[in-house]
Amino acid sequence: MVLARLANHFYRDEKYGVEPFVLMNAAGDFRRRFLEDGITFIPFSWGGRAMSMSRGKGWGAMLSAAFSPSVIRAWGALFRAIRDNRIDVVHANSMMAFLLSCLPARLCGAALVCHMHDSLPAPGDGGAFSDAARKFLLFFMKKFAGRVVAVSGFVRQTIVADGEGLREKTVVLHNGLETGGIKPAPRACHAGPPKLLALGRLHPDKGFDMAIKAVSALKRDFGVEAGLKILGDGPMRGALETLAGSEGVSGQVEFAGFRDNVHEYMAEADIVLVPSLWEDPLPLVVMEAMANARIVIASKTGGIPEMITDGREGILVPKARPDALTEKILWVMAHPEEAAEMAARARARAASEFTLRRMAGDLAGVYKSL
Repeated sequence: MVLARLANHFYRDEKYGVEPFVLMNAAGDFRRRFLEDGITFIPFSWGGRAMSMSRGKGWGAMLSAAFSPSVIRAWGALFRAIRDNRIDVVHANSMMAFLLSCLPARLCGAALVCHMHDSLPAPGDGGAFSDAARKFLLFFMKKFAGRVVAVSGFVRQTIVADGEGLREKTVVLHNGLETGGIKPAPRACHAGPPKLLALGRLHPDKGFDMAIKAVSALKRDFGVEAGLKILGDGPMRGALETLAGSEGVSGQVEFAGFRDNVHEYMAEADIVLVPSLWEDPLPLVVMEAMANARIVIASKTGGIPEMITDGREGILVPKARPDALTEKILWVMAHPEEAAEMAARARARAASEFTLRRMAGDLAGVYKSL
């Protein structure tokens, strides 16, 4: 989504001096739904062994996947696309895209930007990458990346902590939204049960089970029958539906599946919950909630504290603590005026700091510096 929004923004506004070309693997219906018709779109495939380049594997598996026939074919496709379209800068929007782009970009004389939406804490610090996978990626960043763009200061710190040679080339650039088109609806918070919203891929890292347990505690301990709407799909859906049933709140929890019209759902919500259990680098849902002037209750983890000052633009809670979520939901219910002021400050910050215009301008500056 970040890639599509940026490409569309550059395409619509010539003042940046950037002509976007979008190359995607297995894009499916993505192009029709999210990209402007006039943008040059080049599909290619990196399937097979490349997809087995797991962040948890050792050196042998990493190297075997990196030089597999499917990767070599992808190199050829990327080389031809970069050469034939006379690309000046390759903006690799994922770690896999970066690794695949290193040699083709170098051979074509194009500058390479590695956009890090994920963090790289060492295994001893709870990182999901094996030591081999982490060193593999850092090595390629040092050798091939003209700039590394980290989506948060937290992400940058995990890159430069022991990545000598990366400190000078790694910059922090928060993602952005088209906030100008968002017209926040008045908050519906009232004396009745609160309307809660959580969204994202239904994965254990997202902590949606914490949200369901908080809804259960509200009903069991305080007699508050809050409604929770969960947007998104993923491998945890069945387990989460079972949990809602066992907690006695299946009638209060709605699984709405994947939805494009996020802002419409936010307009109906009183509180947006972001109960992440991992070091969430910079969740877009927090920005979307702030831009919609909604109260955010989020885990104090990863890059989230860079977006929200606790008690000012939102509320931060310790991760894996459904009791803390319950407590803060009750606080919002009991303090509607303070909550409304908090939501207004969140909207103002999103409109000044987390805009696509600001992000595009900063990125255009990065491109030109290369």
